[in-house]
Amino acid sequence: PLLPGSGSCRVVVTTRDSLAGLVARDGAHRVDLDLLPETEAATLLAALIGDRVYADPVAAGRLASYCARLPLALRVAAELAAARPQDGLGDLVAELADERHRLDLLDAGGDARAAVRTVFSWSYRHLPEAAARAFRVLGVHPGTDWDAYALAALADVDLVVARQLLGVLSRAHLVQAAASARYGMHDLLRAYAAELAAADGAERWQQALTRLIDYYLATTARAMAIVSPSDQHLRPSMPIQVRDMPVLDHLDSASAWMRAERANLIASVYVSGETQRVQAIHLSMTMWRYLDTRGFNNETMTLCDHTLKLARLAGDREAEGQLLSNLAGAYYQRAQYERAYQLLLQEPTPIESNQWRMHNNFGGLLYYQGRYAEAIEHLDQAMICARKSDRMRDMSVSLSNCAQVRLMTGDYVRASEDALRALALARQIGAAFDECMAMINVGLVRYRQGRYPLARRHFDRATALTVECGYVAKEGHLLDAIGLVLRRQGRHAEAIDHHRRALAFHRASGSLRMEAETRNNLAHALTAAGEFDEAVIQHQRALELASESGNRYERARADEGIAR
Repeated sequence: PLLPGSGSCRVVVTTRDSLAGLVARDGAHRVDLDLLPETEAATLLAALIGDRVYADPVAAGRLASYCARLPLALRVAAELAAARPQDGLGDLVAELADERHRLDLLDAGGDARAAVRTVFSWSYRHLPEAAARAFRVLGVHPGTDWDAYALAALADVDLVVARQLLGVLSRAHLVQAAASARYGMHDLLRAYAAELAAADGAERWQQALTRLIDYYLATTARAMAIVSPSDQHLRPSMPIQVRDMPVLDHLDSASAWMRAERANLIASVYVSGETQRVQAIHLSMTMWRYLDTRGFNNETMTLCDHTLKLARLAGDREAEGQLLSNLAGAYYQRAQYERAYQLLLQEPTPIESNQWRMHNNFGGLLYYQGRYAEAIEHLDQAMICARKSDRMRDMSVSLSNCAQVRLMTGDYVRASEDALRALALARQIGAAFDECMAMINVGLVRYRQGRYPLARRHFDRATALTVECGYVAKEGHLLDAIGLVLRRQGRHAEAIDHHRRALAFHRASGSLRMEAETRNNLAHALTAAGEFDEAVIQHQRALELASESGNRYERARADEGIAR
């Protein structure tokens, strides 16, 4: 009714609400404004604060991020900075780093009209009760984005209602749509939602978090049963009933779900309190294989370390043993062999069915250290345990490990036999990850035998299998292996390119063991191409890594390469 009747007069309405009725009834044209771009946020801060922004652009960027690039929040933060001219921007940024107190700092000196919390409350107070409760409960979520299934679990509603509630919250600009039916909210809104959720009481908070973790655990178990079915026995069995779960019926959908939810799953393990300790342990153990095969070595280490503490508090010796094994494997990749050895020594005395794991772990560790005779002793014992328990997957893994050790000792006949048997068993049980590893081993045997075209065919098949099953962690390994073949075929430039790509992959994933090996391989290719100066540099770096970790084989290769 307040709109002018004259066509010569235009009206601009600013609001956090989408005003769908005004668009539908009166023909309003809606202009959606996103958060300020980073450059414009920096420009605004510079205009308000002055030279301190140019003196410390990194702190200015973090300040803009903490203010979620909202103009009002940026102005309030700038006023705080202007009132403290003797302090650097870094001091204010440090105070704002605590998300729980950020809204208190941005209260505009008690001016309710300019306080960020007050502005958010204008949108929140106009929500229907169900949507208001949904907004509050999203403050419990430990991640930065989610889908309707997560909200359904948190709010204890069905999926249809959850989608409707997200629509209401989106129109009120209290959540924002992201890709693939996912939603999020910026940091200040998340702090506001968490503040409201805390006011509902700790009991409701814990109930919502328990439902969320139950949902994540049940869905992760379903996804991993498709992603890695052969090691189902390594994952805990914990039947949980949840109301709604996404349809995960093939490898692509299961892998896509794990990829989208990885950060949320990890965050859920970390925020689990006393009441969710068991679920947190099981969630960590259920998702471990995904992190391991996708090359998330750093995340694997920190997650296993955290969950190991939970398992010990819970007195779960079976989980403790498995987590120690998983954590030791992550330290293998970082070439911290002594640390890995100490972790394996901490394993509780395993029950008979887990004797295989103990021997297989020690065999792998000794192999990485170049102690091949001792490694074979443990791996032979692992094979005995695997046959006794009739676990074909364990047999395949042990045979692959034996093939690797025999390859290093020059026993190519037995290495070939072990690798081919491992490959047949992995195919028989549909263990794609293990099939990929066995295929690589067969290719390496053929390479050592000088059968380069045949080796390349096996590496190419393994590469295709890696893509098919999502075994990202082996991508660098295969690039390196193909580089070996190319060098032997005299294709030095291509070999160097493959080794450089493999090196970049290993450095990104934090695999120091593979970095040392790849640097030596790259150096050999550079030597073959006559690029001796860089070859020496690469060998020297490999020597440092190998010496530091106690990898005698790569240390010897580096010394020999430098001499050459």
